[in-house]
Amino acid sequence: MWTLLPECLLTLLAMTLGWGVSDWRGLIANPARACLLAGIVVSLLAAMSLRIQPNPFQRGKREGAGWPIVLGMFSMPAVWFAIAYCDRRGIVVFTQLAWIRWLGLAAYAVGQTMRLLALHQLGTQYSSYITVQEEHQLVESGVYRRIRHPYYLGNLLVVPGTMLVFRSIFGIFVFGLAAGFVLSRVRREERYLSQHLEGYEQYQRRSWKLIPYIY
Repeated sequence: MWTLLPECLLTLLAMTLGWGVSDWRGLIANPARACLLAGIVVSLLAAMSLRIQPNPFQRGKREGAGWPIVLGMFSMPAVWFAIAYCDRRGIVVFTQLAWIRWLGLAAYAVGQTMRLLALHQLGTQYSSYITVQEEHQLVESGVYRRIRHPYYLGNLLVVPGTMLVFRSIFGIFVFGLAAGFVLSRVRREERYLSQHLEGYEQYQRRSWKLIPYIY
């Protein structure tokens, strides 16, 4: 929980500062934005109840570097500040598509649920590195039963979804960039795990990478 609490607080603080502390009521005046902020708090409470304590620096036998994900985590407060700032001032935003906020909120809700469930099931095996821990166990139940990378799928929905709640046009481009990164990461991770984790190749044959029955 203590690793998620700073992330939650920084996210809320960055959005509030970007919007403008003096007009915090304006930030929550829009129902979609208010639901998003509430969803961030609910996510933290859910993580506490599930006793999720992710450690992105967890190491083991690993391939490659985890710095791109860690760098992304630390840079997100600046992104949240920028999209809130631009939303209030109408800079680089969708002006005629009011429903885009709700689409973003739906993506955030689904993605955050996927991420929390994935973190809960991985437990201490979660890491930003492509790695196999000591006594690493292959997880095939729950959200991992049909999808091998639910956490990555969650990220693909959460970040662009949050940006769309603030009407940011960049949300579309960020999704494209994130998709490219995730697909590359998945290829590397699958190659590594099939070589170092017993039973992974069999698991690959009865599951999908990100979307059941499609991919």
